[in-house]
Amino acid sequence: MIDLDPYLSRWACPTAATAWTEKAATETASAIATATGLGTEWEPGDEGWIGLTSAHTSHGIISTLFPLALLESSIGHVARTLRHDLTVVEVTETVTDQLRAGPELLRATLLRYGWETDFNPDGFCVHDLFVESI
Repeated sequence: MIDLDPYLSRWACPTAATAWTEKAATETASAIATATGLGTEWEPGDEGWIGLTSAHTSHGIISTLFPLALLESSIGHVARTLRHDLTVVEVTETVTDQLRAGPELLRATLLRYGWETDFNPDGFCVHDLFVESI
């Protein structure tokens, strides 16, 4: 299980400053997509994540709130090369439960509005996090 707490804790404070913007997120996603032959999926104003996809298969997501990317290992190194200030968490695939995070940190960062009862902070996948955040 990959513990997201060490990554999320840096953004948990309401006054935590970050220079990360939606523009930085979209530019980063576009650069990674171009370098890897993937596409991007995002609905501005509606989603806090930009998806990296091929033929409607997710290969990872990039946050529009924080410099955080949850990416398949096959593209994680590309993201690190293109954007040194991006925190990259590598997973083997986006639909297998490999992640965990403390409920307090999730509420303070990525899931500020909570989550459905079937979401388990002790074991979730990238896709679950994406769905819970919209």
